[in-house]
Amino acid sequence: MQERKWAKNTTLHIIAGGIGSIGKFPAGENIPAFMYKAILIDGKYKAWIMPNQSTSHGHAYDYWLVPVSELDAKTGLKL
Repeated sequence: MQERKWAKNTTLHIIAGGIGSIGKFPAGENIPAFMYKAILIDGKYKAWIMPNQSTSHGHAYDYWLVPVSELDAKTGLKL
């Protein structure tokens, strides 16, 4: 919902993906241990890393906010 609010006033560029593994689906696809999202908003990236667990549900959006450098280090990105 927060992304939709931001998108009403500016253009967003969103990068999302998974980090690590907690196993595989029967067809062989990876189940990531963490999910991440990076959003370029007003010329600056914001980054979030969330554990792929049921306990991740129900937190405020910025609860999972991390420095962009942390996301870069864990994913190999260079934002």
